[in-house]
Amino acid sequence: VDESKLFIPRFKAYMESRKADRTKAIYKATLDQMTKYDSKVKTLSFEDITLEWLRKFDMFLQQTSPSKNARNIHFRNIRAVFNAAIDDNLISYYPFRNFKLKDEETRKRNLTKEQLQKIMNYKGEDYERKYIDCFLLSFYLSGINGVDLLNATPEQVVNGRLEYKRSKTGKLMSVKIEPEAQEIIDRYKGTTRLLKWGERLKSYKSFMMKVNQTMNGIIPGCTAYYARHTIASLAS
Repeated sequence: VDESKLFIPRFKAYMESRKADRTKAIYKATLDQMTKYDSKVKTLSFEDITLEWLRKFDMFLQQTSPSKNARNIHFRNIRAVFNAAIDDNLISYYPFRNFKLKDEETRKRNLTKEQLQKIMNYKGEDYERKYIDCFLLSFYLSGINGVDLLNATPEQVVNGRLEYKRSKTGKLMSVKIEPEAQEIIDRYKGTTRLLKWGERLKSYKSFMMKVNQTMNGIIPGCTAYYARHTIASLAS
């Protein structure tokens, strides 16, 4: 088989050409799932990835990923490699003409004013307080995500505003620190980080998981993401 026509070497090369580490990791997740699904995947040519192959791969993914939108990420990655190969005049074959990737409408992830008030007034246990305050601080700071909040340093506060670069997009952000936000920041003031939560933290993911667990206990289904979506919906 002509090595240039094999799919996986092209997929790996395309993956490595992506600039953002997060994007590379998403492509690596797709590669891992393809390898789990098809033991012969390394020997597959582009033509071997047929419409039937894609449909069966989708059925395989459904076992661990019931969300169609989550599964579509893998297929968009595969499709991107096909499109790049077509652009390079390597292939003309294209199995995605009849394999549609229309996303399902996702459930709205914003809170009502009443639910938000419930969180603000919630007493709870002492150990829950910092996780609730993390959620509220994210809300007060226009929906800043967990990693950016926990990584923020005192130097990023300039003239009463928190200035940071979004880890997800690289976009520069400048958010006014309102009195409600300042009160929480003062209560949990750090030295090397803006908040002591971010100091000596082994994994921000484990911290945010506890935020999600706490919020779910107050409002079923609520996670840290709701802070961002809620501020957006109230502002619109």
